[in-house]
Amino acid sequence: MKVLLIHIRKIGDVLLTTPVIRALKNTHLDWELHYLTSPPCDQILQNSPYISKVWLLNRKAGLRGTISIIKNIRREKFDVLVDLTSYPRSSVISFFSGIPKRIGYKAPHLRHLAYHIKLHEPKNIPTYYASDKFALLAPLGVKGGSLDADFQGQRARKPRKIGANQNINISVSTVSESTNKRWPKDNFIKLINRILDKVNARIFLIGSTAEKSYVENIYNAIDNKKLVSVRTFSDLTSVWKFTDTIDYHIGNDNGQRHLLITRGVPTFGIFGQAIASAWTPPNSDIHVTIENKVACKFNCLAIYPACKIECLDIKWLNATNAALREIAKHFPEHIKK
Repeated sequence: MKVLLIHIRKIGDVLLTTPVIRALKNTHLDWELHYLTSPPCDQILQNSPYISKVWLLNRKAGLRGTISIIKNIRREKFDVLVDLTSYPRSSVISFFSGIPKRIGYKAPHLRHLAYHIKLHEPKNIPTYYASDKFALLAPLGVKGGSLDADFQGQRARKPRKIGANQNINISVSTVSESTNKRWPKDNFIKLINRILDKVNARIFLIGSTAEKSYVENIYNAIDNKKLVSVRTFSDLTSVWKFTDTIDYHIGNDNGQRHLLITRGVPTFGIFGQAIASAWTPPNSDIHVTIENKVACKFNCLAIYPACKIECLDIKWLNATNAALREIAKHFPEHIKK
């Protein structure tokens, strides 16, 4: 059996589909799995022992790129297609793929016509994104599995051994491609200054190379620059290798946070529009979040900029104190007396 899985965009979203890929392969060891996504998400799946081939769709290629990928898919003679999102572009690809068995969501605006087996997409229910995807694989005999994500087939590592006289390494991710997920710069500056006052730690401000100026702007406002470094990355593999040096992570809801979670690093997430429980491993005692639970956020009515991002109106001192409590729980010997 030859299966094509589709999830075109967003690092964290694609990362959280790796549990269902693994479960499908473990259920049907002789099946050949392919995955269609876009850069840089393909880096998550490179060298994965569960995927035979990663297909790339350039999101900027427009109609010509979509037609080209459809032609290539039709030549492969897949048996089954699973669209993990049923977004407009993926539903068009699914509809014209010629694949005899197609699974997707009952999406609006006729997109559901692309699928033979249609499931109701969870609405207004803050369940973990990775667990939601297992329902799509139930028609293929997958009954569930571990929710732990993996990067290129690798999962959590053992925590670093840190001496009492060593600083702990804390990564702080202040960035996000979405404004309604980005906690204000000034809040992060105050948070970092206070943590350095209270904890024996080094701070690493992280982001992509495209976000370097934004991150450096925050670095320039930090009081104790001797204990702060800026690290920017051009690819996800470099981020993954860097996470091996990190003991704790604080940051916005973004792909970097999901990579740290996958690596097994304890995290403190600051959430805006997204519902924290949908993007945080359930029943976890090492991944903690803070969010402003405004009504529009849970009713899917928050539309930026009209909503004025009330969900991100989280006081810096509240977030800092909550983060400090978590750091003290994991590293009590590194709290300054």
